[in-house]
This record gives sequence, C-alpha cells and structure tokens, in this order.
Amino acid sequence: MRHRRLLRHLVDYAGDAIDFRIFADKDVAVFDQDAELGIRRSWASRWNPGLEELDEALGLADQEVVHFQFNFTFFDLDHMAALIEKHLPHRGIVVTFHRTSDPIIYGKQVSISDISERSQD
Repeated sequence: MRHRRLLRHLVDYAGDAIDFRIFADKDVAVFDQDAELGIRRSWASRWNPGLEELDEALGLADQEVVHFQFNFTFFDLDHMAALIEKHLPHRGIVVTFHRTSDPIIYGKQVSISDISERSQD
C-alpha cells in the first residue's frame, strides 16, 4: 500500500510536467475511488499471465517511456519479455526489479536470466 501512496505522490507532484499513464493490476481491491483516477486496470498477475489488454493500452498511449515495476508475482517473465520486445523499437523501456533472487514457482526455479538471453538472439 505504501508504494501506491508514493506513486500517487509522484504523479501529483509532477503536475503537468510529466504526462503519466498508470496501468495497474486487476487483482487489487479498490477502497479509494479517488485514488483510482487516471489508473487503467489492464493486467492480472503471473497466474493469469496474458498481457494482451496491457499491450493494447500501451499501443494507444503516446508516452515516450514505459516504466515496468517488476516482481515475480506481477508478470510471467516470457510474457513481459515479449511485451518489452514489441514496444522497445518505439519508446524507451525502464524496468525496476523489486526482487532479483530466483524464486521457486510451481516447483520450478524462475530466473530473470532466462529472459536476458532473449535480447542476445
């Protein structure tokens, strides 16, 4: 919850200097409708990994930079990598990794290094 307040503070502080678009997850209960202003809920979680709605929303947005907040519970790595590859030719991409140690998910070790090699192909 703290990170949402921080994000809202940054957006409010920037005012008109930066044109933000926030694409958030659908799996979060909304308790404050005022805090939802300007937020488009367009992805679910790694357990419902399709990012088609987020892809479509990004395609309609004209921002020069996309900033992904990454945690292993947010996005499936392969889906996120494909989305980044699709949008990278058209805009800058920034990724903040909130966790980098390789977790075990469904009995399988998941590693960021699995997608880092995609960019070398």
